[in-house]
Amino acid sequence: MRLRVAGWLRGTGLARGVAAGSILAVVAACTAAGTGGTPVSVPSAQVSPPPSLGSSPGTGIVARLPMPQWSNFSWSPDGAYLLIANASGSRVYDRHGAATSSFAGDLGWLDASSLLDTSGSIRPVRGGNATGYVANAGVVASGHGSAAIIVARPACEGDPLVDWYRDGAYRRTGEQVTPFGWSADGRYIVEGHLTCSSMDAELHGWKGKVDVVDFASGKTLASVEGVRGEMALNPSGTWLAAQSDSDVEIVDLGSGTVAVAKGVRLLAWTSDHTLALRGGETLEVAELLGGLHVTTPEPSEVLIPSPIDGLALGIDVHGKAIEVRGPSESLLGLRGADLTIDANPDPAADEHQSTRLAPAYWSPDGRLLALPSADGLSIALISVDPDRPAAPSPYASSSSPSN
Repeated sequence: MRLRVAGWLRGTGLARGVAAGSILAVVAACTAAGTGGTPVSVPSAQVSPPPSLGSSPGTGIVARLPMPQWSNFSWSPDGAYLLIANASGSRVYDRHGAATSSFAGDLGWLDASSLLDTSGSIRPVRGGNATGYVANAGVVASGHGSAAIIVARPACEGDPLVDWYRDGAYRRTGEQVTPFGWSADGRYIVEGHLTCSSMDAELHGWKGKVDVVDFASGKTLASVEGVRGEMALNPSGTWLAAQSDSDVEIVDLGSGTVAVAKGVRLLAWTSDHTLALRGGETLEVAELLGGLHVTTPEPSEVLIPSPIDGLALGIDVHGKAIEVRGPSESLLGLRGADLTIDANPDPAADEHQSTRLAPAYWSPDGRLLALPSADGLSIALISVDPDRPAAPSPYASSSSPSN
């Protein structure tokens, strides 16, 4: 379906379509499809199956986990574990916030029970404790058997050099591309190509063209020009929303058609066809049904749905967490927890900002949330059980957004 930009329609009331479904924002980093390259033999560790997801601990903040500077976080494909990783080291936590393994350097999810390190070696999710030499700069794994391995980063002078893990082998290709992230099913990758000057990149952050690529065929499905800031795929992986300085570009992966929402900041997808945006101090919702329609909802709250029908995270205009919602009631108030989906939703024009594919806040099974603190130094691990709401707290929302 081609996207027709019908223009701006402003009004009041919550946007239609803010319903339950799965929020899909894929975790930092992915890349161009490398079809060639020489396979390289790398050691594989014996992997143990993940434990049963077990009974729910109810609804509440299970743990606050440390998040070192420049870290990214990602859920295992089955939602049993949370990985917090950066170039200095990586740590895996279970659903109760207990550390199960730690590793030197950056890692990514190869599948539900194993991770891939920067040398292309497979590491077990439980019991691993690897330290020492780190072969390459980073890894961006799909969770479905493929990954981009970042060999070297040329600072602000261009895209990094990337090798590939595909078809069960590490393949040396040395492609030059910026890996941003994968779709949740591992079919598509989001890759960037730096087009700004090295001085501009150093002062203001990465900016350039972004492609969405079918990894198996290497076909580019859609492109967005001049991206600087956060990106997010919709739950079904059919649309990409991307911040382009002060505008948001929304591209239809089926047709490649791009619509532009002017003068707004990207917050999150609230359903397959609705997107939360920030316009100054106003919360806006873009609806992509028969064209681009933008409304200003009241009250100024929107819901980021869980993969489980009826569960959702409520956020305000600044992206701060308000509450966890059940099908008919608030399950957990979060107004005083100082948690956010974006610690810097509206940077100044002269401020350095990163370009990334937004992480998945909801676990794939829809029963856990990972939300960064506003200062970016920790992640709250939150358990959600619609049958066991949290006890009332002084921070619970006084009003509830409508579905």
